[in-house]
Amino acid sequence: MHNFKTGRTSSDQLAAQIEGDPYDLTLHENVELKKLGALIEAYYQSDTYRTTRHLDWLRNIYFYHGKHHIRPIQGTTWEVIPKNQRNKGLPRPTINQIRVEANTLISVLTANAPHLDVAPNSRSTSDEFAAKLSKIILDSKEYEDDEEEMREELATWDVLTGNSFRKDYWDPDAGPIIDGAPTGDTAVDVVPPFCITPNPQATGKRDLEWIMEHRPRSLNWIRTHFGRSDGGFTGAADRVKSDGQTNDAVRALLSCQSLGEYPNRVSYTTDENSIKNSAIVKEWYAKPTKKYPKGRMVIVAAGIVLYQKNVNPYVDHSSKKWHPYSHSKYDIISYSFWGSTPMSGGVDVQRKINTTQALTELNYKTLAVPRIIAPYNSGIKKGAFTGRPGGGIIKYKWNPGTGTGGGGGGGKPEILQGSGLPTDVRYEKENLRHELSRVMGVHEVLKGDKISGIKNYSSLELLREEANKNLHGSVRRFERMLESGAKQKLILTQRFMKAARPDYAKHLLTLSKDVDGIMIKEFRGADLKSNHSVRVRSGSIAPRSEAAKRAGLIEGAQYGIFRFETPLERARAAKTLGIEIENDLGPHLEKARYENEHLRNGEMSATGDDFDDHETHLSEHMKILCNPNFFDLDEKAQTNIKDHISFHNDILQKSIAQAREMEFESMERVKMIEAQAKIAEDQPGVEVEAMRVQVEAQRVEIEKYKVIAQNNIKQSELDLKAQELLQNPGGKNNEQASNTN
Repeated sequence: MHNFKTGRTSSDQLAAQIEGDPYDLTLHENVELKKLGALIEAYYQSDTYRTTRHLDWLRNIYFYHGKHHIRPIQGTTWEVIPKNQRNKGLPRPTINQIRVEANTLISVLTANAPHLDVAPNSRSTSDEFAAKLSKIILDSKEYEDDEEEMREELATWDVLTGNSFRKDYWDPDAGPIIDGAPTGDTAVDVVPPFCITPNPQATGKRDLEWIMEHRPRSLNWIRTHFGRSDGGFTGAADRVKSDGQTNDAVRALLSCQSLGEYPNRVSYTTDENSIKNSAIVKEWYAKPTKKYPKGRMVIVAAGIVLYQKNVNPYVDHSSKKWHPYSHSKYDIISYSFWGSTPMSGGVDVQRKINTTQALTELNYKTLAVPRIIAPYNSGIKKGAFTGRPGGGIIKYKWNPGTGTGGGGGGGKPEILQGSGLPTDVRYEKENLRHELSRVMGVHEVLKGDKISGIKNYSSLELLREEANKNLHGSVRRFERMLESGAKQKLILTQRFMKAARPDYAKHLLTLSKDVDGIMIKEFRGADLKSNHSVRVRSGSIAPRSEAAKRAGLIEGAQYGIFRFETPLERARAAKTLGIEIENDLGPHLEKARYENEHLRNGEMSATGDDFDDHETHLSEHMKILCNPNFFDLDEKAQTNIKDHISFHNDILQKSIAQAREMEFESMERVKMIEAQAKIAEDQPGVEVEAMRVQVEAQRVEIEKYKVIAQNNIKQSELDLKAQELLQNPGGKNNEQASNTN
């Protein structure tokens, strides 16, 4: 049979492997277990396939830690460029903008703890309780395994290298001591991608045939963990000696470890003390095959086999998982087992930023310390003036006649003024910052920068959602890794936790809500019943901001979308807004839920108590009536539930009718009071009008009296004249006669 992956026949390849060919372990199925350890050691020592990949990762890590002025050493590692006579005058600015962008991407992955849900295998009560118990176990492990800190480390590897590996395994030396020996417990570890090697033909999970972890361990650690000779352990831990040699992967890993400790060191690859009294432990896991349906596992250190067995303890056929690692890729590379990171492209832009800044600083220094041009015979001694970085003194031959050259001396030294940089350089630096954000896929809103033109939370949240869309794939792959790790943890608990643990059960009881306490007290791993289908709730790592929720709620209330008529609605709205309000709904909710449990069983009567908060009770009881499972209840329970809801509804309707009647009476009374108030307001005007009418009547009466008086006066005058005429009828003639005489 021809092997298309290698171009050699299976028999030739098998013969080469048996002789010690270190380049292909794909046909491990045909290699004897006692020879497999030697092949693994040989493959590790000879593998150079990963050097280029590790070099790129290490460069990203150096830049993240502010080591931007570096150079490669023999194509295997990096060193900080040392200062010498040639370059000591050149500025080396480090504007670590790439770290700001990388930290933003890390914060997106670690902003919130993922919300893990465990789905039951069926709708049976036992599976539902087992799924709830699985969720409680995961909640307890959140603190025991320092999951929060572990997620930050995983996210950092994910962003800097494009790959992160989480290892969920069973630690036999952990757990409580029972009968003088530890019972074991689940454990979690973060494995640097430098320490992982898959089979070279692997392009993903589907064609992954074996995977190997290799990392330096102290001799004391090796003897403590492998100093046994039972159950696959060879008992040869005491024979392991210090390796004395490391490959490029371990050197890169040690370089990463020393970056934070020794920030001023020139090179990070020459410290042999870090590998003294240690050896590289290789853990090799093989995929199940027809010949070995439970897989294979071999652990080797310094050529000594520490553990070997044709049974891989991490094989689980239900989940198709056969190794303890969960892999996350930040960006996917087609037809490649490894992921990529935008840091690789961001490093090139960061170099341009530093170069532009170096040019600016050099120009400023040149302006401050300009060059001097002086004739040879000007009298300035050599070394009298050092004009760094402007370039010092420039000598030339001065001609007294022309001033340009020739013999003679006495020429005057002159200052050669420098010129400023063009304005394009300033714009270039700003453009490079935006270019770095674009390459890294980071929008300003994710960094908390102020966005011009945004005036409300709704627009800001919309912009944030659009910015997160570009990162959705990376976030989802990170979530899947956490799902896989949590599932592996439950599988290991079910498989290896065989004895009851009273202290652990007591701890679980503090976290339980709807799980039977007796079930927890007697908990064993088998009680999970394979209910370990873990899912990270979508959007829980990067949820909608609380400020945006509050703003949306307020805006919805303003437009009448939401109503807060009942106490429950107001309480929920206040909780969303982060407002603490005092209410007495808690006891009513508990009582209503208690009644629900008994109503389902037909043990609750159709009546309730008059002092109940009927709105709250109706809200809870209607959940039973609207649930499709309502039709699975017996007829008596259904009748009791409907009658009980009718009881609360009748009282509530009566209360509403009474409230409306009282409201109507109150409104009528308010109208009467308003009318009286109106009259009271107008009373002064009425009195003034009455006085005006009264005065007007008096005036009319006076006028009438005047008319009567005038008439009386005229009548009196007429009477007097009449009397005069009566007394002297010829008075006029007599007067005329007398005048004549």
